[in-house]
Amino acid sequence: MKLLHKTLKIYLIFSLIIFIISIPVFFFLVQNLWIQDVDESLMFQKEKIVNGLNNSEFEDATISRFTELSSNLDIGIKITPIYGNNNIERDSIRDNSFYDNTRLHVEPFRELNSIVNIDSNWYKILIRKDLVEKKDLIKGIIAIQIILFLIFMTGTIFFSSYFSKKTWNPFYFIVSKLENYKINSEKQIEVVPSYIK
Repeated sequence: MKLLHKTLKIYLIFSLIIFIISIPVFFFLVQNLWIQDVDESLMFQKEKIVNGLNNSEFEDATISRFTELSSNLDIGIKITPIYGNNNIERDSIRDNSFYDNTRLHVEPFRELNSIVNIDSNWYKILIRKDLVEKKDLIKGIIAIQIILFLIFMTGTIFFSSYFSKKTWNPFYFIVSKLENYKINSEKQIEVVPSYIK
């Protein structure tokens, strides 16, 4: 086995291990960033709804019609008046799923539940945002990692071969001169200048 091939084999194994380890790390990093972004978006949307309810005088019937319309359009917002509630629950955000009749399969989403008091009226606000399915995210990450790995290995093989030949040229030149060199000859061996010691 040539020295270059041995070196490339080591690079290949090391790179493969790194790329395999990077898939779950990349998955959890992307998923956590995505969920944080969705959670911030849910909280921002809740604040906009609360501000809208504070600045307007909506009747329960209007809110009920909005909720019905929202449900029909599937925009993921539900506002329900609550009567006789004296305790404020903390906002809760959790993962959930539902069967999507349009796509004909179960879709994951994040759901914010919040109970707010506006002008002495209590409302339960439910906001839902779709998430990327885990299997789709994993497939995408694996596809990207395979493409990156192939590009990396192709580049490594090409540049290693190219620079290896260029780097070893002076050495091979000296070896070829030594093969024809006679000890009793007074002629000196021709040396090619090289920056490599």
